[in-house]
Amino acid sequence: MHCHHVCEPGNSSYIGVEMGESSSTPYSNYSIQKMSGDVKETVLKDIKRAYITAVKLFAALCRKFNLDPMGTNVIVSHCEVTTRGLSNTDHMDPEHYWDAAGGQYTMDKFRSDVDKLLKKISKSSSSDKKSDDDSK
Repeated sequence: MHCHHVCEPGNSSYIGVEMGESSSTPYSNYSIQKMSGDVKETVLKDIKRAYITAVKLFAALCRKFNLDPMGTNVIVSHCEVTTRGLSNTDHMDPEHYWDAAGGQYTMDKFRSDVDKLLKKISKSSSSDKKSDDDSK
């Protein structure tokens, strides 16, 4: 099975996750327009919610498949796939979206946040296992 998210050969090599964009995002001719006021506030809240959800999902996937989120080409965005020539795609997300909303999120920060959460989950799981073993 393979996904249709970054074209070949990436579709056969990666798990694809699409991070949706806020329906409030102002587009014109496929470009995000400058945001302000309530629109910007709504989009920033939507980006934060999607970001947190994606961090949790990627931490769970890394745990399930025993992947190091800080490893080379373990977690890559469409933009990174495009700029590194890893596959035949021209997508620039989610970086273009994050940049338009102020640039407080980056793929390096994303990978780091996934890594932190994964370590927290792993530590919690090993503490739970130790408690179970101690009670026997």
